[in-house]
Amino acid sequence: GFGLGLPLQLLAAVLYVANETSGAPSEAAYLGSITIGFMTAPLLSMGYLAVIALLVRKNSPTVSWMQYPGRASLTNYLLQSVFLSMIFGAWGLGLFQAVDYWVAMLIAVVVYAVLAGGSALWFQRFKQGPMEALMATFTRKNRRP
Repeated sequence: GFGLGLPLQLLAAVLYVANETSGAPSEAAYLGSITIGFMTAPLLSMGYLAVIALLVRKNSPTVSWMQYPGRASLTNYLLQSVFLSMIFGAWGLGLFQAVDYWVAMLIAVVVYAVLAGGSALWFQRFKQGPMEALMATFTRKNRRP
């Protein structure tokens, strides 16, 4: 996990930056740093998965709020696409490449948070998301609202 993967990833990053900022970049140093990065990426992934598994197992409020957008994943996916297209698309506000990257990321996080809150409110009254219910209507014989 993190114990081995993080130091090796940092080493790869230092090698890469040192090589690229030197007067004469070396192809061997470039390939070495990239190789170390690719080889150790699975270790970091295992570390991240272990942290997520610990949080989920404890039913932590840090992650328990994610159950609502997860239960309405199709609905949230479609709504994110519509909202972000309206914000960034030329036919909407046209903010694509008009705002800094951090602003675009902030907009995406706000849209996700609004949809997550909306999902929590939705599930206080209904058992499924609206698109999930529609899909169930078309794919199952026993129809339920």
